[in-house]
Amino acid sequence: MVLGYYANPTSEPLILDSLISDVLPAGQRTDLTPVFSFNSEGIWSPGGAESVGSPTARLSRWRNLLQKLTAEGIALGQA
Repeated sequence: MVLGYYANPTSEPLILDSLISDVLPAGQRTDLTPVFSFNSEGIWSPGGAESVGSPTARLSRWRNLLQKLTAEGIALGQA
């Protein structure tokens, strides 16, 4: 699993990978194939513009993290 960071919604993501020490733009990581992505708003399959499901329904660890953040008073999705 890797983490993609988008500086803004239209930018190329930077990829953080636990197996590689360098943080590289996605365009330089030709060894990766997207399987799905998720955030607090939904789950997306490659090429999909709409969420294919609840991000927390099938991702119990993600759901647990969101619950812990809420319990700590950390609001998600707010600027």
